[in-house]
Formats: sequence, C-alpha cells, structure tokens
Amino acid sequence: PKYLMQYGLWAYKTEGWRCRPAYYAYSLMTHFTERGMDIFPVELQDDNFSATALRNSDGKWTLIAVNSGNFAADMSFVFPENEISGMKAYVYEDGSLPDDGSLIPAKEEVAVTSRTLNYELPAQSVVVFSNLE
Repeated sequence: PKYLMQYGLWAYKTEGWRCRPAYYAYSLMTHFTERGMDIFPVELQDDNFSATALRNSDGKWTLIAVNSGNFAADMSFVFPENEISGMKAYVYEDGSLPDDGSLIPAKEEVAVTSRTLNYELPAQSVVVFSNLE
C-alpha cells in the first residue's frame, strides 16, 4: 500500500532507506535526554510555543523549545540556578537537515547570562539547547 510507511523514520528500500525528517527530531531528543532527568515544565504565554527543561543528576541541562508559528520569535528562559555554561543550540528546521542520518550539528554556543538564555527561535522549528555531551 502506498501510504503504509508515511510516518516511519525511514523511507522504503526503493528510496534507499533514507532518513525522514522525523528521524532527526527524535535523534536530537534521545541524544540530549537521559532516563531519570528532573523535568521542569515551562509556562508560556503563546500557543505557538512549547518548551520543557530537563536536568540530569550531574547538573547538566537540556531545554527543548518548539515554535510552531509562522514567524521567528524571541525566547527567554530563566534557569533556577546559576553557573550554567556550555549550552549549544541544535536547530531542527526545514531545509537544514543532514541527508546522511547523522545528528544535527550544533549551530552555535549560546551564552547564559544572569541565569537567562535568550534566543530567536526560527519559525516552525524545534531547537534543543544542551550542555550534555
């Protein structure tokens, strides 16, 4: 059937088993989250945005932010503790995904100043910020 594998992570054998876009989103989330992390729900004022913060037992953080809107938007996240460093932004957006199954590379390192991370989320994107290696 034509529609059997529309939502899987890989395309058909006849398409070279290429990775579909969802594969890259799942790979980011599974790479930068760990079993047993503390979860910090993030309250947002706009229905186009959602976010969740997670902290592991070593004090390392992952923040997953989604902008489902049609426009880029500024985001500020205030961490509940000081001394957050080494945060990198991994951006999942249309037109910027690898084509070889590799993890989306870090786009840039993001400073956390006075416990606050500021970033412009691209339209219709998922951005994972993390200082996990």
